[in-house]
Amino acid sequence: MKKFLIGLMASSALAFGTGCGGGDDDLCEDLHNSSNEVDKKGRACGVTGLSDNELDAAIQQCKRSLDKCTDSDKEKIEGAIKCLDRINTCSEGNEGQYFGELFGCAAQVYGLSQACRTAVSLEDLDEEP
Repeated sequence: MKKFLIGLMASSALAFGTGCGGGDDDLCEDLHNSSNEVDKKGRACGVTGLSDNELDAAIQQCKRSLDKCTDSDKEKIEGAIKCLDRINTCSEGNEGQYFGELFGCAAQVYGLSQACRTAVSLEDLDEEP
């Protein structure tokens, strides 16, 4: 489940991208960076996250397919990335808070259009691996 959540946010983030540059490719890169940070913050609680190869593949998928996402979709993705950036580091005793914050961020991407979800491969993450 922990890897699933990180994968969900990684794929979502890849679709979303936020941040400094403002271009669609930047959204994908920002998602990657945010996902890596969430992974690091969760390691003390057993979060394994995605491999670098899996994240790189998701970024490339995002860049190829982001044009299928509406401006509204992209705004939702940006919101999810900002949410990911605010997640606190997980430690023994605050696992519930960490995963609650992670679920809260993941919930922000459930309103994406079907075309965007399909384009950025979120559908592959609907079930735990």
